[in-house]
Amino acid sequence: MRILLNAYSLLEGKKRLPLGNFNHALNLSIEMYKIIGENFFVLTDDNSFNIFSKYIPKEHILTLGPAKIGYKKILFKEIKLPKILRKYKIDIIYSVDQLPFRKLKCKTIVNIADLDHFMSVNSKILKRIYKKISYLRTISIANHITCPSYYTLHNLQKFYGISDKIISVIPHGTQGIEILSFEIAKSINSKYWITFGHQKHKNCESAIGAIKLLNTKLNNPQKLVIIGESDYIQRHLKPFVHLNNLSSIVLFTGFIEKESLYGLIMNAEGLLYLSLSEGFGLPVIDAMKLGCPVIVSNKCALPEIVGDAGIVCEPFDIFDIAEKMRLLTEDNSIRKTLIDAGLRRASMFSWQKTAREIINIIENLLLVK
Repeated sequence: MRILLNAYSLLEGKKRLPLGNFNHALNLSIEMYKIIGENFFVLTDDNSFNIFSKYIPKEHILTLGPAKIGYKKILFKEIKLPKILRKYKIDIIYSVDQLPFRKLKCKTIVNIADLDHFMSVNSKILKRIYKKISYLRTISIANHITCPSYYTLHNLQKFYGISDKIISVIPHGTQGIEILSFEIAKSINSKYWITFGHQKHKNCESAIGAIKLLNTKLNNPQKLVIIGESDYIQRHLKPFVHLNNLSSIVLFTGFIEKESLYGLIMNAEGLLYLSLSEGFGLPVIDAMKLGCPVIVSNKCALPEIVGDAGIVCEPFDIFDIAEKMRLLTEDNSIRKTLIDAGLRRASMFSWQKTAREIINIIENLLLVK
């Protein structure tokens, strides 16, 4: 059997940053190649080749020039992807993106992380319409569908009526944390919390409001470190912080490498992940694995992923969030209990486990004529 993982054009934003789906495809590819070996291939683009080639032999990485976005990416899927599958005699494709509208001749597995195109009105209307139609077509022709949480499963069945027989919940994993850099963490001359702000639905404004309230209760002010790089940060969050005279306690890192990110997480008082829409929430698992307590939103998949290993709050109740932050700062017993629970919870997730579950699906599909 020859298996192809489609990781084409997954780097996100104008600066082509390795976020969300890209990290899923990369980590899963690493583990699937370890298990499958010579019959495993990755389809990617010139922008991503150097990253994948650190872990997978170059002869197993198929590239198609620079990454495409918008209608050019759609045309790629419709025209070039079927030709690649035929050329390399692929038996099954695993994709973290929608399939072409025409049915492919090989078996297909598609991972659907979330249905943000249903939940959000922030994206352009034509994009939302295309997403809804393409997801409907993908679901109708895929041999099997995976999703990372029961929250996403529920939404897929609600909006698309998917049968239990063709869908599986396979959680994401955590990656190995080999190198840590504490340079940025040590440059912050106070205790601090971290959050992610590169998308509007991350609800960073609540984290900003909570840190402001928290500091009214503490003798030594703490800071909030906002991680990420995007137009939303530049156009909305930074002006919001400036207008509210919070620049002394709210810091922006921009995009940072994982070594520095993990160093920041490990030294933080906690992670605030007050998102309104998440199909999974990988940063929460990474934080727990690093011994960092987490405070998360009670929306979307986050309560499911955290279980009893984190504090769950209403994402707009900044008074309650600030009080939970104060408890984590001042009560060492609560803090230790959460850290220990988080370490146990994080140990339940691994990319090796994710890869093996997907390979089981692949093997079962290939048995069916």
